[in-house]
Amino acid sequence: MMKLSNRKRSFLSYFMLALSLVLVGSATVLSVNTMGENTISAHNGYGTRVCAQPANITAPASLSDYVDVQISVQAPANFTHILITRYSGNHTFIIVNANLSPREYFTAFLEIPSENKNNQISVQVQNQSVISINLQLKPSYLGIIAEVFLIAGIGTFAAFFLIVEIRSRKYLYLVPVYIGLSIIYGQRFDDYFMISLGMRIFDGSNPYVQKGFILPGLQWEYPPLYAIWSYFVTLFTHYVLGFNIPSNTGLNYVEVAYNDIYSAWRALSGVNLIILYGLAKLPFVISFFWIDYMLLKETGRQQWKLWLINPFAVAVGIMWGQLDVLGLAFLLQAIIYHKEGKDFGAVLFASIGAAIKIFPVFVIPLLIARSKRKLLSSSAIIPVILLCLLVYAASGNLLLDLNTIVTGRTVPTFLGVFISEGLTWQIVISDLFIRNFPSIFLYVFVPSYLVYTIYALKRHVGVERYFIITMLLFFVTYNFMNPQYLIWLIPIFILIGEFRYAAILSLLGSIYLYLNYSYTYFLNPDIAWNYNAGLLGQIEAIRHAITSNFVVLGVFGVLSTSIFLYLLVKMLRNEHAANSAAASC
Repeated sequence: MMKLSNRKRSFLSYFMLALSLVLVGSATVLSVNTMGENTISAHNGYGTRVCAQPANITAPASLSDYVDVQISVQAPANFTHILITRYSGNHTFIIVNANLSPREYFTAFLEIPSENKNNQISVQVQNQSVISINLQLKPSYLGIIAEVFLIAGIGTFAAFFLIVEIRSRKYLYLVPVYIGLSIIYGQRFDDYFMISLGMRIFDGSNPYVQKGFILPGLQWEYPPLYAIWSYFVTLFTHYVLGFNIPSNTGLNYVEVAYNDIYSAWRALSGVNLIILYGLAKLPFVISFFWIDYMLLKETGRQQWKLWLINPFAVAVGIMWGQLDVLGLAFLLQAIIYHKEGKDFGAVLFASIGAAIKIFPVFVIPLLIARSKRKLLSSSAIIPVILLCLLVYAASGNLLLDLNTIVTGRTVPTFLGVFISEGLTWQIVISDLFIRNFPSIFLYVFVPSYLVYTIYALKRHVGVERYFIITMLLFFVTYNFMNPQYLIWLIPIFILIGEFRYAAILSLLGSIYLYLNYSYTYFLNPDIAWNYNAGLLGQIEAIRHAITSNFVVLGVFGVLSTSIFLYLLVKMLRNEHAANSAAASC
């Protein structure tokens, strides 16, 4: 097999990078679907309004026997009965005929046969006059072309990633690129919380509890320090940029009241999400490069593939812009301070990290126990606790706020029903419709964590390995094993030289993102508001329905847990072997 020279290898790799950007960029252009685009609406004399999207179904019939169309019905007063029919091919089909609890809103996804080019949807609420809208099938291969471009772009980038060799330490040119990515992309549900948090405080409301017209599930269930930045963003955009800030009640999208919590982001219609995405995620972009700087300092080499251009790390830390990367930066600094004997700084930074995202809290007991001046190190927690209590108390009700974060992070139920998501075997329990199931996290992880902490103190386990083993145990037992949690361990594995394990977690997270999400969902809503209605969005919706079905995700959840268990056993064995070797010397 011919071996490429360094010059040819460099040229080929960067050609692939350029090609992947062109392909993904072209697919993104074909994803654009602004608010109201490809949407049809009608109303009657009673003020009831019906909306449907996509109005023009462009996905070719050969891809799927049915296509999903979202129908939303909003009435000026409560109704308890709705009838939805479809007229096509001289036949009328009843789709929905339901008695409901009193409501002003109803939404449903209708399966429309893909061979019928014209479909008339009729909606009747109570005994009001019928509202009719026409949906048309206009097959276009542009959506398929966009999907091919997207998959080819991802594949081409993967090829670039595998063959590129970057020896340069110059990475600052990535800063504006990643700021741009943080604006174009996002996790619209999570970004809604980070943006609306400061807006609720600005409106004088308590964002931590289900009162003051905050719907269930929309309260802030994370530590409070990010609220300071979110509030600053709100003040800046209002007083400097002149943005109108939605009221607290205006941030409650109506569908959320009827158990469609993941539509909450639609309440941000009318605000400039291009600016708000960039400002809300700026701390995460800074943290991403801060982590890279610390890894460079500790390992003596630029971690290009495992961090700087790691697709999973960039997706979570930059494109999604998760709190995790900010908390992780403070945790990593705490670990480095601990290795340097700076005990007070180690505890302080771990405490700040935990006040952003809770996971750094698990290393604090070990840091204090290992410190030379335990009382002084313990005092580093005090200013962080006081600041958190101040933020909670300022919002209105300290005890309720604290109860929100404790119950929200430990109880495996939502509205009294067991639920699980992500890379966990427990997703199978949810798929089997088991509504009551004990909290494995509370009954297994918590006592195991206490026992292992005692063991680690006696055996002098390093803080990096202690954190890794603790988090792997967490991954195995937690019922909401979100993919972004994997990023917690990637830099720590790099620190201890376990590059293979960092790569395994990165690959695992990347595969899950592809299986469980539509690409268009990640686009800023100002670019693709109805993300399933655009040319690419309709094709991605079909692909997503296949790759995210309960069998695929159930199998992947079990596989993920198996990998976590494997890594946990390997780390425990390595730790035991290291302790045995030390004892024999």
